[in-house]
Amino acid sequence: GLNSPFVKTEPRKAVVIVGRDGRGVLYGIGRLLRKMRLRPGSIQVPDGLRIITAPKYLLRGHQLGYRPKTNAYDAWSPAQYDQYIRELALFGTNAIEIIPPVSDDDYVSRHMQDPMEMMIRHSEIIDSYGLDVWIWYPNVGKDYVSAAGVEKELAARKEVFRKLKRIDALLVPGGDPGHLHPDVFFPWMDKVAVVLKRYHPKAKIWVSPQAMQPTREWLESFYKYVNKKPKWLGGVVFAPWIKTPLPEMRRIVDKDIKIRRYPDITHNVACQYPVKDWDLAFALTLHRECFNPRPVAMKKIHNALDEYACGSLTYSEGINDDINKFIWGDQDWDPGTAVIETLRDYSRFFISPKFSEEIAQGFMAQERNWEGPLAANGQVEVTLAQWRDLEKKVPVKVRDNYRFQMGLMRAYYDA
Repeated sequence: GLNSPFVKTEPRKAVVIVGRDGRGVLYGIGRLLRKMRLRPGSIQVPDGLRIITAPKYLLRGHQLGYRPKTNAYDAWSPAQYDQYIRELALFGTNAIEIIPPVSDDDYVSRHMQDPMEMMIRHSEIIDSYGLDVWIWYPNVGKDYVSAAGVEKELAARKEVFRKLKRIDALLVPGGDPGHLHPDVFFPWMDKVAVVLKRYHPKAKIWVSPQAMQPTREWLESFYKYVNKKPKWLGGVVFAPWIKTPLPEMRRIVDKDIKIRRYPDITHNVACQYPVKDWDLAFALTLHRECFNPRPVAMKKIHNALDEYACGSLTYSEGINDDINKFIWGDQDWDPGTAVIETLRDYSRFFISPKFSEEIAQGFMAQERNWEGPLAANGQVEVTLAQWRDLEKKVPVKVRDNYRFQMGLMRAYYDA
């Protein structure tokens, strides 16, 4: 299959990694690192390790938007972005979505460097790992009809397109943000495509029927334009707030047109996939955006609809959904992957090979903390005991690891 890695151990302390291309070798290296036990002065590989695997889905990525709205990314340096993108790549990611300097957010925060310069750097970093560069590019202007308005908006996009080393695709939402009727939206995309192709000839534009209160006429018009198959069209995106269920979208859209999922894995309430029967005390205090490992829910949500799409690039607003990214990405690679295996690899590689099983079980337990009424959930105290025991016995290096700290803080908070 595409990018398929093959990993096996050989006698005389050798490891063989084979991939169909450079990206396949990178994924093979990632599979090996996930199974290794890496300690100072020691590298252990399981005896007889043999992995032959290939991704089921074409798209496996995440949005890492550099903007004030996020809870982490806006404070990151290029080196931190590089490390995080590399970590995602080692777990099978093949696309990263970035955003332009001007969106529906403030231009900068006090933490940020120059947004345009960072966007340029992010494109270079993503390309350096052989990953696809996507841009979420909403229509936040006011005039896409008059000659002056069109010229202004095209000039802004030209400035972005010409400066970025690599662009493989744009996602242009029909709304959230944006307010264009399809009769305006699609002719506007025709114009954007001309500028995009000038600098990135192979790039495609994907569109989503996102609109806050779409009429039946709006939706019918949108799908009518999509099914005309404009040359620039890469596919359609199933995103939050879309009124058309994904199976119905697959039925409406021509079978030759790809559908990408754009799942919100970062929020807990007032969102695409809210926590089921969440206790009010948690909902009012942890609210939309907290450290939220939901491995079982993520797998269930992913696998319920995966057959209708060619993969996913997730919506994220920071590192609070860190675990969900790796769970979702593993499901895009192989929907049969057990979530505990992903968590074991995650804990072994990122936090501690010695305590990987206990940490993985600790993350699993945190999802159970949120099941049903808090007053009747004895799991919360059990989970706290697990994490307090870990806190006492892990070395300082583990206690200082931000991924461990997020789990530890959640355990204390829930109790």
